[in-house]
Amino acid sequence: MSYYGQTDFATRVSLGLIPGWASLNKFGQGPDCDNGIPTDLWDGADGTTSTDVWVAPTVARIHNIASTAAADDGDPVGTGMRTVRIYYLKDWDTAEASEDVILNGVGAVAMSNACVIIHRMKGLTFGSGGTNAGIITATAVTDATVTAAIQIGYGQTEMAIYGVPSTKKFALHSVYSHLHRTAASGTAIADGQVLVKENADQADSGFVVKNDFLVAHNLNFVKHYPVPPIYTGPCVIKLQATSDTNNATITGSFSGFLVDN
Repeated sequence: MSYYGQTDFATRVSLGLIPGWASLNKFGQGPDCDNGIPTDLWDGADGTTSTDVWVAPTVARIHNIASTAAADDGDPVGTGMRTVRIYYLKDWDTAEASEDVILNGVGAVAMSNACVIIHRMKGLTFGSGGTNAGIITATAVTDATVTAAIQIGYGQTEMAIYGVPSTKKFALHSVYSHLHRTAASGTAIADGQVLVKENADQADSGFVVKNDFLVAHNLNFVKHYPVPPIYTGPCVIKLQATSDTNNATITGSFSGFLVDN
């Protein structure tokens, strides 16, 4: 039997050996979670870039990609990030697509396609600095929402948010979260939630709580689902936390399988 034939099911899915199945691991962090304020675990929640709670475009929008640093430039070449790949949904009924954008420093570069959600961006090429020098943002035209961001030096988004199209289902297998020690308190705690926006293609849809959890300083929360809950697209899955102290950094991730309908 070949090596691939001997691997466990999850690894075979990750290797693309199971037709109609794909693995998913989404991880993120809220860089600046403040006392009593619900904060999504995404890059925009840093106190300056965007909002604590991530906001999707109201309809499919073209997004402008820009940096806060001139060094993130692919033409002419800069020392920071030069090109970025963006993963998104054009609409709620088609599979994930991607698009590569050549950065122009602080100048905005429009994506070729409109999208209803961007759930990942990552750098493809870099200059001598080896990473992004500024914060890279994807801002929706017209409503001006920052849909995704890459923090300085991270090279890719850290957003525990994912949009599932109507062509797929998502089986949730595990959730992880950790609260990093803050200068204000070494005993901070936070309440966390797994939130799902069902029927994401409808204007009046909203997020509902699917799991509550607690995280504390230096105490990880880990949950594995023996019977994984199934969330049918179109939907958005995200992690959110509310700290009991200011300036906390909370990380989290969820993983599972995407399955064709």
